[in-house]
Amino acid sequence: MKQLILTTCLYLFSLCVYSQDSTSLSKMQAGIQLNTIPYLSVNNSDTFYSNSLVVAPFIRYYYQGFGVKYAPYFITGGSKPGIYMQTVTAGYEQYNKEHINLDLSYTHFFFSGNSTIPYTPLNNELYGFISLKKPWLAPLLSVDLGFGKDESGQEQAGLNAAAGLSHSFTSNGTHLFSSIEIDPSLLVNGSANDFYSFLTSSKYITHNKNYGNYIKTNGRARRQTGGGSTGSQSTTKAGSPFVFSNMELNVYSDLTAHHFEIIPVASLYFPLEKTLPVSGYWELKLAYDF
Repeated sequence: MKQLILTTCLYLFSLCVYSQDSTSLSKMQAGIQLNTIPYLSVNNSDTFYSNSLVVAPFIRYYYQGFGVKYAPYFITGGSKPGIYMQTVTAGYEQYNKEHINLDLSYTHFFFSGNSTIPYTPLNNELYGFISLKKPWLAPLLSVDLGFGKDESGQEQAGLNAAAGLSHSFTSNGTHLFSSIEIDPSLLVNGSANDFYSFLTSSKYITHNKNYGNYIKTNGRARRQTGGGSTGSQSTTKAGSPFVFSNMELNVYSDLTAHHFEIIPVASLYFPLEKTLPVSGYWELKLAYDF
């Protein structure tokens, strides 16, 4: 798998080098992404999960829609602050066509073994996103498949999906920004919810300190990381049926000022199981195009 990743990255890099003289077709982007992640806290004899700020610098290069991205992730809180994960992503995206948006990618997650971060056996992701642009309410669909091996060497996999409707509000900008885009959307999220994961379509798990409300327990791919409170144990069971988990109200914004880009994202998740609380997620990305 690592050889496949390296080969893909080298191929994409060769495309980028070849395209250095065509700035309209190729672009280098660097920036930083901020969000939160649950980490294991200990208070006397009690263990529980709290949320901590995550800082993730990234660098990205793409040519005619094909691109490669690298990002290390740093947790700022807890007993073990520092880097807990690195990702390499290779894929293809198309957002400048008249009728359709498309995003396809493969990501490999390199974990550092930080024991305060929830355990997941899924260290690979295949991701796909498609949306139509012409209707006033545009349908969209995202699907991702995570896979990897657990600590016993067993192959594990997890499937997530989100579908819904979105509308894009765009403006030529103001004195500060050359363009403004705001995309609210209403989605329904579904998953087998077997594992904690970093998959793109499962942010209601990835960034939720009470993620244990969603995860199935008493099965395989188990790693004990603490006990006593909700979400303090990553016990999982593979092979659970796919279920719809929640309704998501999402707002994606993109503010552009020449080469600078500010992208805030926020979501509210309304669980379909009435006993579960409403949760939220936010993300802020700052980027510069060279």
